[in-house]
Amino acid sequence: MRLAFPQTSRTDFLTDSGSVSLGSSLQGDVQLDGTGIAPCHIQLAVDKHGHSLAVQADAATVYVNARPVRERALLRCGDCLSIGSAQVTLLSDQPPEPAPDADPLDTLPFTAHLRAVAGPLSGRSFLLLPHLYLHQDAQPPGAEASSGSIRLEWREGYPCLLGNQDTPSVQCSVNGYPLGSARLDDGDQILYGVHRFVVDAPVLAARRDSAHAFLPEEAAIPEDTAGSRREVWWLLFAAALVSLTLALILAG
Repeated sequence: MRLAFPQTSRTDFLTDSGSVSLGSSLQGDVQLDGTGIAPCHIQLAVDKHGHSLAVQADAATVYVNARPVRERALLRCGDCLSIGSAQVTLLSDQPPEPAPDADPLDTLPFTAHLRAVAGPLSGRSFLLLPHLYLHQDAQPPGAEASSGSIRLEWREGYPCLLGNQDTPSVQCSVNGYPLGSARLDDGDQILYGVHRFVVDAPVLAARRDSAHAFLPEEAAIPEDTAGSRREVWWLLFAAALVSLTLALILAG
């Protein structure tokens, strides 16, 4: 889990722990400075299902991307948490890979959408065509560029984000990282101007899950493999028992 503190010069907090407490107390995992912060204000947790937030009892409301959370919420990388007067951004452990240096694809390998989760377009979904321009203002994504817009296009089977070379100072963030170029994946969160979008690409998610299934045991999460190993051994034992029974019947 990686946390950034955009209002300060503080370095990112990175941990392999599955649970992190944040508050004003020195005894917590992450101490926050500011007003309106309880000694143990929130607990962040991560498991194979994703990130979650729990607001501790008697602590003030926490805001996730300006939306109030009083008890619990599911999070995604790139979310901004307002805890009292402090701000914390949840980052992915590593920034997305840069967009590959390849020609755009004219034929789409599958369908993907950008789903607006905050801002004036919240609730709307936009098909990621061979190319799509994102705008800083309230204008919805479209096929035409405008001043300060950035481009999304398909490269090597992935939707990719490309910054505007005419206005290099205009940046967006992907999963909390300010980037001018990124190869996008299912679930990635894009913040640009007044908009927050999430990439919906189920085929990419299935491709990632399929690749994860063939990781060597030492690279997989223990809780992901424990159940599978038990099932495999049970099946092997059952097969051996059936084979032995058939052999005894045939021998008799």
